[in-house]
Amino acid sequence: MARLTLCSKTVLLLVCLLYCCTTVLAFPFGRGSGVAELSPATFSQFIDTHKPVVILFYAPWCGHCKNFHADYEKFAHAVKGSVRVGALNADTHSALGQQYGVKGFPTIKYWKVGKKGEPQEYAYQRTAAALQSFVTNDVSSSHVITSASTVEALKSVLIKATNKTMAVLLSAKAKVPPIYSIMAMSPKLRDAMPFVFVGSPSADVQAALGIGELPKVAFVKLSADGSSMEATPFAGVIAYEPMAKFFLACSTGDCDAEKVEMTAAAPEVTTATPAADAAAGSEAAPRAAAAKKMLPIGLVPYAANGLMDYCSYAALKLHGQTPLCVIRLGSAADLGRAHASFSTEPLLFLDASAAESRQVLLADLVAAHIFTADEAAARLSGVTNGVLLLRISKESVARTKVLATVEDDAALLDVLQSALTGNVRMEKHTLS
Repeated sequence: MARLTLCSKTVLLLVCLLYCCTTVLAFPFGRGSGVAELSPATFSQFIDTHKPVVILFYAPWCGHCKNFHADYEKFAHAVKGSVRVGALNADTHSALGQQYGVKGFPTIKYWKVGKKGEPQEYAYQRTAAALQSFVTNDVSSSHVITSASTVEALKSVLIKATNKTMAVLLSAKAKVPPIYSIMAMSPKLRDAMPFVFVGSPSADVQAALGIGELPKVAFVKLSADGSSMEATPFAGVIAYEPMAKFFLACSTGDCDAEKVEMTAAAPEVTTATPAADAAAGSEAAPRAAAAKKMLPIGLVPYAANGLMDYCSYAALKLHGQTPLCVIRLGSAADLGRAHASFSTEPLLFLDASAAESRQVLLADLVAAHIFTADEAAARLSGVTNGVLLLRISKESVARTKVLATVEDDAALLDVLQSALTGNVRMEKHTLS
């Protein structure tokens, strides 16, 4: 009996140790959690958005915070893209917590859509389902046109629209989904086109738009002679970010290309197959090697083939997408601090501030057909305190933004937050 008791105590001790070890690692929220770990430097920019914002104020030692950790991550994944979900260690950053009236842990604050003032404190069940229901039920559909339910009414919306285009959601349900309502509130999208919702559409409406299966999201424009509507259905995953990118691309006349990009499944690792090797010739081996290159955890000096190793479409993915590469071109910005602030986002930080690294970067940009030699020299050679943002979202498309002057760390943090939310327009390059 004594032996059994001793054994039981040993098992209990091991269970307790295992529990303690796993919960200690709960904070801060890591990569892939869907939760942005915030600091005083990133907090204001994070809540400056048209989207709803939910922030968990926690203390790492708080038992209730640890118990809620898994549910909060589950909530973040459920509303990814349509709701900004963040967390702040209010034990470390107590002054910021006090500014928002945090008196205990955990405290959850909620900012309504378009409201930048005082947040509302969430005081209901601390479960993923309850929090999601609370936020989504509070979203207004006032920015969505719901009265255009006939073919003629839809044409009328198009004719009145500034660009003679509109976004349309046809659904068998009568209620506008929160994700669509939030998208209609985006300043960039709202300026580009009106958003229309048609619940239980008639056969005439579906036929006029060439849409059969419901629900279906589409970009619609008026035909050249004004007699009919031309719809381009969205064929990707129904989620905020891919749909927003689709509509933005369509608004600039690049609808078909972006539709292909959004529907293409991005594997975690892209590797070359034997057939692809034969077709690609001498380029296949470098691409296969690049796909196996491990991504850096922090800031690393830029070296030869850095674009292929870390930033190319064939490189390893972060959260299912090619990363946004942030390449330092001067000494003003502290990329180490930026990396710490955005450790849960798909960003990679490379340092090309040294003259030798800069020349290697220029050569790689030319070799990748992103810039010509003259363009690379003109845009980057004279930059002494700037940053290059680069994303290669598919094999044939790269997007860049050269920030010639970054005054300080705070300015860089603001730019990166804007880039992650799609508020920085990047130049598109077709790779040959």
